[in-house]
Amino acid sequence: MLDLTCPACGNPLFKLKNSEIYCPSCEKKVIIEKQGQPTEKKQKLAQAGKDKNVSDLGLVLNQKLNDLKNRLATETDLSTIYKILKTIKLGITILNEIKQNQ
Repeated sequence: MLDLTCPACGNPLFKLKNSEIYCPSCEKKVIIEKQGQPTEKKQKLAQAGKDKNVSDLGLVLNQKLNDLKNRLATETDLSTIYKILKTIKLGITILNEIKQNQ
């Protein structure tokens, strides 16, 4: 018997001969993690989530750049044209950074 309790039921946990930690009440294996040290699986999931968010950001930026391009084609006010061009330049810079980090 260990000095740890099951996170699901609160009953004491036991260490089996094969070094697995087991809750006899829940009849399930329990995985213990040290706080502040994510498991490899959690690290991979976190990275996959970041990659997806960055990919999603790239898709949104491409869509917005296309919208700005269409707006630029019909705009006649020089001040607005300048603002659109600055925004397009910033969007392209961010897209390039995303591509470099992938």
